[in-house]
Amino acid sequence: TQVSKFAFSHSFNLNEPLFYGEKLHYPFIINLLSGLLLRFTHAWTFSILAPVYVASIGSIILVFTLYKKYLKNSFFAFCSLLIFFLGGGLSLTITRFDQVYPIQNVSYGGPLGLVLLHQRSFILGLFIFLIVIWSMHTFYETHKKRYAFLFMFPLGFMPLIHTHGFVAACVAVACFIIYLFFL
Repeated sequence: TQVSKFAFSHSFNLNEPLFYGEKLHYPFIINLLSGLLLRFTHAWTFSILAPVYVASIGSIILVFTLYKKYLKNSFFAFCSLLIFFLGGGLSLTITRFDQVYPIQNVSYGGPLGLVLLHQRSFILGLFIFLIVIWSMHTFYETHKKRYAFLFMFPLGFMPLIHTHGFVAACVAVACFIIYLFFL
């Protein structure tokens, strides 16, 4: 409902489309992106899945890059990437499409794989969280101020992207700043 609201509404407002008079409480940026894609492409499947696929591929690249920076070895970074995603339960069987009432919401598959369909804000939140972590690491290595901006700017948008990712990123940034003071 949020995607169609953002795609077909002529005015931008933060009203909840399901509950009249309520404001949006759920992080909505991923649905806003899908709504804008739907407005321009008129392709529902593409509009729903494209932001998730882009964020998923970006997350995979960033996780590999971070592991490679920390482990200084491409093979170990690749193995760690596999452990990171396979350990989270990413499976090839994401969900069953033959479900009927009363068990239509029962899905079979790994929890990390299911977020591609049901928890789209998590995937974008993971991607932005990894950008924050990569930026902090790069700032620490180079001491260039633009990387400090690069990890603070996405941090400001994270409450609208994924709330739990925002909390985790705030803890990581706070620990990083404390570490810099005692360095």
